[in-house]
Amino acid sequence: MQARAAANEGSRRTKPATEARPAARTDYLYRGILRCGICGLRMWGNRRTVTYYSCRPASHRSRTIPEDHPRYVYLNEDRLSQALFAFLAGAVFGPDRHAYWQQCLEEAGAPERTPPPRNA
Repeated sequence: MQARAAANEGSRRTKPATEARPAARTDYLYRGILRCGICGLRMWGNRRTVTYYSCRPASHRSRTIPEDHPRYVYLNEDRLSQALFAFLAGAVFGPDRHAYWQQCLEEAGAPERTPPPRNA
């Protein structure tokens, strides 16, 4: 397993995807790192008029696929990039990043609040 990972490592680290895979016509920005939020399986890139990532459980032989999983799940690469870059701009590089992470830490450490009874 480690030998296989070492053999694949150079193709992703030193060259663009189209050089590492000459038959490839598209470089997928999030290739190999996106997982479906429903089943946890790796999503793969597709290109038609736009670039998107998809999960199609029928093509997997996994026991972790829930029965109510949609037939297809699609994620647009441009929309994902916009959301990711907006998050990074504020939470990592923004002027209020310290306050943002302080609030996140406080919320994570706070005991879970139970919702009030319906009658209240």
